[in-house]
Amino acid sequence: MDKGFPTVEERIAVAHGTAQDAADDVARLGV
Repeated sequence: MDKGFPTVEERIAVAHGTAQDAADDVARLGV
């Protein structure tokens, strides 16, 4: 079953993490 693709949950977690990091960067820069 595992073909090396991330699961839906993993994709969501990665996307959320990236969005959170971007939001943190914006807050840090005060943009």
